[in-house]
Amino acid sequence: MNDPLLRDLAHHTEVALVLRELRTGPPLTLPHVAIVPLHGDLEGPDAELLEEGIAAGHTRVEELPDGGVVGAVQVTHSGVIPLLLLDGEEIVGAKQNRVMNASFLILPGAAARVAVSCVERGRWRQDSPGFEAGGRTLTSGARAAKLRRVAQSVTTSGLYLADQRRVWREVDEYLDRSRVRSATSAYTDGVRARLACVEELLSAIVPAPDQVGVAAVRGGRLLGLDVLGSARLYRRAWKKVLRGIVAEVHRDEPIACDVVGVVDGALAALQGVPVTRRREPGCAETLHGTSNGLAIGAVVHDGQAFHLVAAGS
Repeated sequence: MNDPLLRDLAHHTEVALVLRELRTGPPLTLPHVAIVPLHGDLEGPDAELLEEGIAAGHTRVEELPDGGVVGAVQVTHSGVIPLLLLDGEEIVGAKQNRVMNASFLILPGAAARVAVSCVERGRWRQDSPGFEAGGRTLTSGARAAKLRRVAQSVTTSGLYLADQRRVWREVDEYLDRSRVRSATSAYTDGVRARLACVEELLSAIVPAPDQVGVAAVRGGRLLGLDVLGSARLYRRAWKKVLRGIVAEVHRDEPIACDVVGVVDGALAALQGVPVTRRREPGCAETLHGTSNGLAIGAVVHDGQAFHLVAAGS
């Protein structure tokens, strides 16, 4: 592809093949948030997840050479199938903890420079040679805000910029809501304070055999929506997505609403969002866009979607 930036409507893309297949299931009401399962007959591609690639020795995530930079890391993947990094997924260690600015698919045998944001403002020292998988995503509020900013950045500049100062502010606000004091202002410390509660809630959730995604709704608003390219991918990735959703701290009571109706409306509206394609060396294409209060991001390869993430305003 000569031009790294191409614009289209979501209903003309690989994303539409996923969106049209999705069916909402009965909602599950958790404290302060409703979870809606998304089902579909998707026989999409397979990929290694970050924790799988690192454990198998196929994947290394490291600071960039010559001291590193805050906004990017180096990912090297020698597996026989691609490596899927999820939007907002945390990596821990090295000089400071980061999160992925978008979903990225690292092709087999490739090394790629990947855009990230720091979620540990008070540390810049080498605590480990490389990064480990954090096993979670950002909380729903910070992740949705980051998605909107990255989608706007890709559309206007072709860059995966999340606004680092705003990410730090959102982490600080989360620590305040969690009543956690962190020596390095680390998102991880806030999550650890709620770990037992989060894992207890997750232990009661069992994905359905045909489940490929999940949506979170609160007060009539779509907090977040994740869809994987197949049920087998979802069964391995769902916990780190839901950890971010369940770990969020809400200070007000939710407003009663038609939860399934909110999700069905969002699924229909997402097909009309204008999207911008972008491709970095060693990676598959990404799609990002915003419209009518919705933001969407996806990563696709060979005509198939591996991951789709969306959120409301």
